Amino acid sequence: MSVRKVPGARAIDPDLPIGLELQRVLRDELRLVIDACSSHSSWQLRQRGVAVRRARKSLKRAKAVLELVRGGVAPGEQTDLLSAVKELARRLGPLRDRDVVKELLDGIEQEVAGRRRREAIRLAKVMLVADRPEVLVRDHRAEEQIMTAAGRDAAEVLDRMEGVDFTVVDRALVLDRFEELHRRARKRFHGDFESRDVEWLHATRKRVILLQHGTRPLISIKPRILGPWVADLKRVADLLGDDHDFAVLETVLAAQDGGSDGLDALGVIAKQIVDRRSSLRRKAKRRGRKVLDRPSSAMRKRLGDWWARAGSA
Repeated sequence: MSVRKVPGARAIDPDLPIGLELQRVLRDELRLVIDACSSHSSWQLRQRGVAVRRARKSLKRAKAVLELVRGGVAPGEQTDLLSAVKELARRLGPLRDRDVVKELLDGIEQEVAGRRRREAIRLAKVMLVADRPEVLVRDHRAEEQIMTAAGRDAAEVLDRMEGVDFTVVDRALVLDRFEELHRRARKRFHGDFESRDVEWLHATRKRVILLQHGTRPLISIKPRILGPWVADLKRVADLLGDDHDFAVLETVLAAQDGGSDGLDALGVIAKQIVDRRSSLRRKAKRRGRKVLDRPSSAMRKRLGDWWARAGSA
């Protein structure tokens, strides 16, 4: 679920070479990953969850920058760096999933009306802990080892990235990549949407996130317009992310078999999940169409015009 803002790299300076500026953004994001992975010991439970989220956010932003420079960096080097960043994010994923399941169950328990429903949700949580402790019970020593290893590998990725030539990346290439990321995200919000399966919606979220984080370093070109636009993209991504989180919880609960009382408890939560997912998909479609209403070619032209004026200024 969406929570407070996490630190990120400073946006580009429009007057400086864009290739070197994007390399600097990538460097800053990888340093944030390293810092997050080494910032808390295993006994600092709450801070560890925040650190995992910080690291994953920075990895998503690093991935978007690498997509933004595709074609301007040697293909083998770009692919290797992108694969390494994706692998780091994959390894940290299960640590975040545990927090998500607990947050969702706690949120449903607080929001539902009626004592019987709340008791049913508490029973379902007890059943989950008994049957699948790995879902809700965290092994903080094991997590510390995962984070330490991820921080070490992120430092190696940073060293490799410093040796990559970004000077070929120019404004035209970045505008072309922006247009492509915009087009890939925009096409998802036309036609059938609400009835799509979980994987399609999750892939749609990834496209929105790539556009969101790919535009984020460029906000300084036109802050008054691009800032709110990126924030709107984040809201769409958050809606799709919440839908996916509920789908994960739905899958976890579907594997439970706790007798008649347990099935009643699971049924209460299942109904809440269905209602929430339906509402989230409707909102995501409506907001996605609104924020991605302009054709991709028109958005590219606007960004190029703003960039030219920002640079000359």
